This record gives sequence, C-alpha cells and structure tokens, in this order.
Amino acid sequence: HRADLVIAYIVNSEARSWFRLFLSGWFTSIYCFVFDVHIKYINGAPMYSVAWLKKLAPFHSTRYSLLAEIHVKMLRSGVSYLEIDGYLKPSKKSSAMKIGTLIDVIRSFLKLFYEVRFANAGHYALKPTRILPND
Repeated sequence: HRADLVIAYIVNSEARSWFRLFLSGWFTSIYCFVFDVHIKYINGAPMYSVAWLKKLAPFHSTRYSLLAEIHVKMLRSGVSYLEIDGYLKPSKKSSAMKIGTLIDVIRSFLKLFYEVRFANAGHYALKPTRILPND
C-alpha cells in the first residue's frame, strides 16, 4: 500500500543534548495534543507529493515550524501516512534554541491553530490513516 505522507522519526536520540530532546518532545507533544494527530515526531523529515503542498498552501511558517504545519495540515486532511526510522547526524550546536526561533514558533502555532480549528475547520476535520511498514 502506498502512503500519501512518509515521516521519519528519530531513532538515535542520543545525538541530541538532553535540553534539545526535552524541547523537541515538548514541541511534538503540544502539536499532537492540540491538533489531535498521533505521530512520533512532528518535525520529522517527510516525503510527499508536490500536489499536496499546492492543496495546503499558503503556509504561515517560515522556519522550524514549517514541517509541523505541513504534517498537521496533511494529517487533518485525511491522508494515509507511514512512519519510518530516521537517524540524526550528531551535532554540538543547534540554531533551534534562539529567541527569534521561539517567537517564530509561537506565531506560526497560533496562526495554524486558528486556521485548523476555526477558519477552515471543516476542511481539516478528517482523520488520517496509519499505514504499517509491512502493508
């Protein structure tokens, strides 16, 4: 079976600092709870068709929240999805923990919340279908 969306989740979490793991876990948990999507990692590297991006545009996010926005919009549009193992290259630095990033994340989240829960709630009311790796 073919999935509309393929999302990688991090297997080698030891490649990140404990604080970065905490932030990523918190970010994923909030998005999954608020938008009622159930995936392992909201910012995982994805694969999807350009046609889907065109259907979901415009996007409010410009930086770190862009993948989360795409994932939420796709999942809430009723797509089929598959989660696969993903690995990070160990890194000592992360630009994800800067004040500008935090401001962008909050702004993007609020705009996405309004769009998905109010402005276009009917369009984003569908449930996704999880595809298992062996299907």
